[in-house]
Amino acid sequence: MQEEDFDILWANLVERSYKPGSAALSECEWNFYAVNLLRGSVPRSGFIGYFENFTGQEILDAHAGLKALGLDSVLALLEKAEAVVLGGKPILPSASPLEIIPSSLTEEEYEQAIDRMDEALGPVSEAFYAQEESIWNALCQYADENNLKPRS
Repeated sequence: MQEEDFDILWANLVERSYKPGSAALSECEWNFYAVNLLRGSVPRSGFIGYFENFTGQEILDAHAGLKALGLDSVLALLEKAEAVVLGGKPILPSASPLEIIPSSLTEEEYEQAIDRMDEALGPVSEAFYAQEESIWNALCQYADENNLKPRS
């Protein structure tokens, strides 16, 4: 899959995932969508931002997608990040974004909690960023193998 084809497919999946009346995403499309969402979100806002901005279901979809794409090492990194960010709490298939830091904390307590998480996530984030090319290649191969194409 060429980069231009990838971009067209991605735009189509994003549109269809949000636009009522569009064709539902197939299982293969959801796998692609969830993994690429993870791939784009973590470099932009870190693992903390990823967990704060997405629902439990979207994160669980990333687990399934990483398994389907054979990205076990990336799945292990996601699970390590979850252990740090969620403190061992399970991810439930909710339709709401996860609450990472309790809203009852003071601003100072909030900043301290974020700093502790950032420090603990440093090595996991670095290892995740080092997987960028592997994730890209796996997404392209998966799209080709499953004949993923834009549709209405």
